[in-house]
Amino acid sequence: MTRWNIKTLFLMGVSNQRRDLHFEPEALNIITGASGTGKSTLIKAIDYCLGSSKCELPAHVRRRSVAVGVKWVAGDAEMIVGRIVPPVGQVTSTRMFTAAGRNLPLPDNVEALDGATTLEAAKAFIERAFGIGDLGGEPDEVSARGRATVRHVTPYMFVTKEVIYSESTLLHGLEKADKARDIVAAMPYFLRVTDEASAIDERRLRHLQRALEEARARSRAAAESLLKQWATSLLEEARRLELAAPPSAEASEAALLAELKAVSETQLQANAYPSEGELGALNRRRREILAELGALRRHSQATRAALQEAAGFQGAVTRQRDKLALAEHLHLDEITSALTQTEGAAWLLRMAAAGLVQMKGFGRSLCSAM
Repeated sequence: MTRWNIKTLFLMGVSNQRRDLHFEPEALNIITGASGTGKSTLIKAIDYCLGSSKCELPAHVRRRSVAVGVKWVAGDAEMIVGRIVPPVGQVTSTRMFTAAGRNLPLPDNVEALDGATTLEAAKAFIERAFGIGDLGGEPDEVSARGRATVRHVTPYMFVTKEVIYSESTLLHGLEKADKARDIVAAMPYFLRVTDEASAIDERRLRHLQRALEEARARSRAAAESLLKQWATSLLEEARRLELAAPPSAEASEAALLAELKAVSETQLQANAYPSEGELGALNRRRREILAELGALRRHSQATRAALQEAAGFQGAVTRQRDKLALAEHLHLDEITSALTQTEGAAWLLRMAAAGLVQMKGFGRSLCSAM
């Protein structure tokens, strides 16, 4: 991946004259000269073409120039970025020109500049060329890693005398905490060791790694929960067999596994099967128990039948007692005695008529009886 290099810096005068300054791509270019000869003007012109918010070109340059431009090369690819120079008294100009291709000729005048655009569109064009693009990203990720823009590649393009003289500053603007992260984030894009596609792939890779870690965590939690359920179930079965104590619901997996290990190491006595003689005795005892059980069932049935008969007899006695109580209440015994004497007198009369008994004195007795 080839890095972009400045090949030509040009300024267009008010009389359609163009002044060019050529650089050697893929090499370190050193600009020297006496104070006031315009060394800083070249740096400010490059920075102005990279979308600075204000034009810092000296006043004498702004009076004699109408536009400034930079031609970039990266292998066979070329890019020309131009910008209108504002007049003295105006802060900046938002009129810019961008063009990309191969074997691009330098424009002879402002009318020959191609790709008229706005300031924001021009910065986006340059960022795409550098491979930065509008990556966006999560706020936490951007704040931690910094946000690379075309405005943060300038420290890698030139080193001013202030940075050269400084013993603590490595790059221009790196001493400012609010810009340091962004400048560092722009380094891979300027050196072309990465681009927008690679950055998107890296972000996707981070998302996939995060999703993988979350999936592993969920899998571990599910596996631990399932293991705990199995261990609890086995310990509950061991409790029913009186081999272990009831498992605790708050116990950890390690504690449950330790209890299972202790149960597995428990020495149990082998089951002793009875001999043939013992089996015969057991069978006889079984038959005796069954016979006793049958006798008890028959006795139980007879007892239930006797209870039913007793209940019926008790009902009959109760009904007769109720009748006797009613006869006593109505004095039916006196009526029965009178009826008996009358029936006796009638019998004597029938016997006398038949000549079988004497009737002497019977009338008085009958009257007295009546």
